[in-house]
Amino acid sequence: MYRNPHEGWHGPLPPSLARRGFTHEFAPVADGVTLSFVRGPAHGTPLVLIPAQMGTWQTYTAVAADLSDDFEVFAVDVTGHGSSTWTPGDYTWNTVGRHLEDFLERVVRRPAVVAGNSSGGILALWLAANAPDSVAAIVLEDAPVFSVEWPRFRDRDRFVYQGLVHAVDVLGDVTHRQLADYFRGQELPVSPRRVKRMPDWVVDALGRGVSRWEQQHPGEPSGFQAWWAPSSFGDLFRSLSMFDPDFARSFVDGRIYADFSHEQALRTTTAPILLMHARWMRLERYGLVGAMDDDDARRVVALAPTDPTLAIARKPRDPPLRPSRLRPGTPRLRSHASHPAPRARGIGGRGAPGHENAPPIGRGVFGILDFGGPEGTRTPDPLHAMQVRYQLRHRPGWSLTDCQNPRNPAPQLHSSGGEIHHTRLALEGSGRSSKTLDVSEPSSW
Repeated sequence: MYRNPHEGWHGPLPPSLARRGFTHEFAPVADGVTLSFVRGPAHGTPLVLIPAQMGTWQTYTAVAADLSDDFEVFAVDVTGHGSSTWTPGDYTWNTVGRHLEDFLERVVRRPAVVAGNSSGGILALWLAANAPDSVAAIVLEDAPVFSVEWPRFRDRDRFVYQGLVHAVDVLGDVTHRQLADYFRGQELPVSPRRVKRMPDWVVDALGRGVSRWEQQHPGEPSGFQAWWAPSSFGDLFRSLSMFDPDFARSFVDGRIYADFSHEQALRTTTAPILLMHARWMRLERYGLVGAMDDDDARRVVALAPTDPTLAIARKPRDPPLRPSRLRPGTPRLRSHASHPAPRARGIGGRGAPGHENAPPIGRGVFGILDFGGPEGTRTPDPLHAMQVRYQLRHRPGWSLTDCQNPRNPAPQLHSSGGEIHHTRLALEGSGRSSKTLDVSEPSSW
């Protein structure tokens, strides 16, 4: 049985987090596991961030500082990732979820908003269903709800599954592996007619760079640095070197799924849910390229314990979930508060009618934010589907700001109380360009 060679390791915090008072800490949880996490100053409601598979807490570095203005931020290394304990042979939604449940009880100690990207979103859903007293709300950042259930994940939605098969093949031997080979032979469809591949000579150059880094930084996680490569390459190789390949193997051989039903979890969940649904495509050769399709998103909405409100940011060429279904005055969510929510009457900012007296959000899906990858593509980044920047404020209402990439349009959704009062989607492009779309007026699209 092997162990994480970097368990307990921590380097200097990024300056943006150190200046805000973040600390890197470790917490013992169930099954003898220790979880690594960073914690921000206690500025409000706890916000627990769960990265995608192969990612670490550092994938949230770009947004954690801003989020700490309004939240007490906890960004966690999931079991099998980062500086946390590896548990080869024992990865299931239930065991990994139990570790996070214990983390909420022992460290956070009060109901938290739990946000998870990709597989981290499935863990957020698990927590909402199994630890309701510890969860105030969940954010599913393009989580593969339904699509990562067995055997559909293997047989129908094959693209991500095959990617994990490849990861196990090239990373499975933790003592003899070349991290750069993770990219060798990989194909990323960006349209029905276009596929991206990394040339072997680039993979070879990356491999030499990783080897140099490891020689210069003995005992530390891997990394990469070159004038011609973005800094994210260093983060990627660091994450890969701190990732237990048996976590990916559990998705390939079926162990991870156990008896966890997404449908039952949605029926059980009483916490508010915000579902972020990125663009996707289904190709005969690859299967589902993306986390979920529109039918999956509709099914999430249908299974929510209350009637949901839909707010969608998509180009008109994507017909299945067009905002044309939203008419002036109709965006509404039934509230389970002790008094009825005021009816949405206007479009605007803090001074919108009814905003001041909005009750807390009740149960159910309180919004869907739909957005895609970089301009000209329909697929999210393979490592971190969305570099999500969002802010959820509870006083006087909940709000969400999403920023996938500062170079690309950033949709914004604001909701307050039990109904949508701020139904603007502000799209900020490069430079000084911007555009505001009113989701209650389809003609503005």
